[in-house]
Amino acid sequence: MGRDRLLSLLIGLVIAAGSAAAQTPDDPAHSDPHEYRLAIVNSYGHSILMDYYSKSISVLAQSIAPMTVRVTEYDPDGFLKAAHEGGFDMAIASSGLTSLMIEHTGGLPLMAIVTPETPDPNRANGTAIIVRADRPDLKTFADLRGKRLAIMSRNAFAGWQIPASEMVKKGINPDKHFGSIRVVGAPMTRIVTMVQDGTTDVGFVANCLLEKMALAGEIRLSDFRVIDDKSTADGVCRHSTELYPGWFFSVKPTVSAHVAKEIISSLLHVPAGRAGYQWTIPTDHRRLYEVFKIMQVPLGDPHGIWWHMREYRPYIGGFLLAILLILVNTALLARLARRRAQQLEITMQEKLQAELAARHNAEQVESLTRASAIGMLSSMVAHELKQPLTVITNYAGSLKRRLKRGEVTKETLLSSLDEIEESGNRAAAIIDRVRTYGRVRNREFTHVDLSSLIEGVIVRWRKHASAPVPCRTDISSGIFIDADRLEIELVVLNLIKNAAAVIEGVDYPLIEISLHEAGGYAWIRVLDNGPALSDEAVERIGEVGYSTKTNGLGLGLSIVRSLLEAHGGSLTIVRRNDLEGRGIACTVKLPIVESEQTRSTVSGIEKPSASS
Repeated sequence: MGRDRLLSLLIGLVIAAGSAAAQTPDDPAHSDPHEYRLAIVNSYGHSILMDYYSKSISVLAQSIAPMTVRVTEYDPDGFLKAAHEGGFDMAIASSGLTSLMIEHTGGLPLMAIVTPETPDPNRANGTAIIVRADRPDLKTFADLRGKRLAIMSRNAFAGWQIPASEMVKKGINPDKHFGSIRVVGAPMTRIVTMVQDGTTDVGFVANCLLEKMALAGEIRLSDFRVIDDKSTADGVCRHSTELYPGWFFSVKPTVSAHVAKEIISSLLHVPAGRAGYQWTIPTDHRRLYEVFKIMQVPLGDPHGIWWHMREYRPYIGGFLLAILLILVNTALLARLARRRAQQLEITMQEKLQAELAARHNAEQVESLTRASAIGMLSSMVAHELKQPLTVITNYAGSLKRRLKRGEVTKETLLSSLDEIEESGNRAAAIIDRVRTYGRVRNREFTHVDLSSLIEGVIVRWRKHASAPVPCRTDISSGIFIDADRLEIELVVLNLIKNAAAVIEGVDYPLIEISLHEAGGYAWIRVLDNGPALSDEAVERIGEVGYSTKTNGLGLGLSIVRSLLEAHGGSLTIVRRNDLEGRGIACTVKLPIVESEQTRSTVSGIEKPSASS
């Protein structure tokens, strides 16, 4: 049953009880209003509220019949606002909220509620500072520094004012002690849930709330720890602070004296409820005002000058600070105006000199950058031209020897010349490409079938390899990228050549090459079963100038990495974990794109093929 339905049923029962107990026409109650408004602060949740006060409200309605009672629930902030607006005639609220309400808008506390857990009406209301029991780092109050705190309202007596006042007495600023203070509103049971699920580190709740929730089966007491628990000393529910008067039943001046008398007489004789709740008379309000004094809550004239000074302190402070800043700014401007004319010429001269120096420095940096780039490009040319020039030299030497022996057929000659021409064109393309690196340029990417590209590189490598090397491939088809085809060919060829170089002299050498698609990327893996390398050697693979080969320049993998980064890709080099420390796995990651056929289908426009 929802909260609104329960409240409507309760009000209906109240009205029915009032009608059943109608008074005689000459009863003085007929001079009172037709309806009295009862405000109840719902701090702990609707179910707990009904357990406490449903019987009391029913008896109250019978005592003032034929007048009716309209019940309204408020949170602490809404309760004080309603009091200022004259929104109720009677109230059930904590002793702290009741005292604030009475000092601001008038009224009188008549009774206080007691329970078996809090039999003393003057020592019934306090705060339990709760944390999770499985937080070993939160055992004392000092451990709470910098932690997240949840409170119901800054107007809540047990939920903020009591613990905050005790912190102030200890010389601690409650607003600065915690890392953050989150005001979550009513009901207070929400704070218990937030502590339990880790949304906040610590919470301020009223004493006995944990016990009520545990009795209702909503939580387990063993899941929570109460900081500075004082319950062993007085036998009251677990609490961390001093105890103050409990919840009050109060009336406003709109309630006549004889009605107040009937209410007192009726409620004091209400038998204990199912949980043992009863009304009694409190006798000590003094300690409440000590809390308000510490917290600087205005209890005198709520509209006096000091109340307004405190209420609008941030605005007043900001206004005074603004005035001070204006005065200081005016003085500084007057002083600066006198110096401005003298410094203007000096500033312009210094600016001109700085610009000349900056231009000179920029020219020097550009010269150094060009020199560094030329050195890197020279090494890159030497590294990448080695393969096509080797092919040209080998074919030319072979043709020369076979021509001397007269063994060259026309077909062999044409085939060899085709290879020489292809390698020459490839060398020229590399030179043209490297020459463009010396100046700013935009790469021209084309749609590349990565599967076909890798298979072509493998065929070319096998044809010109100095010795046959076993190679196992697993190439998925239909994987496309946008790339500079020549640069990606250089990447794949370098990785294969490096793998072939490190397995020379290894028993049962093998290179494994694979291509697969996953997560929107193409993954190229080149694995070898070369000799074991030290951790330092594995970490240094890919550094400029470092090579595991005797005559290596240490440029191949650094060039590969730079080319991949220009394509939005990456290169990862690790030791294989399936060969007991032997072998290296090189993994290339490149973003994939749709095939031309897929793009044409999606756009609805038939695109011409590359061959056309």
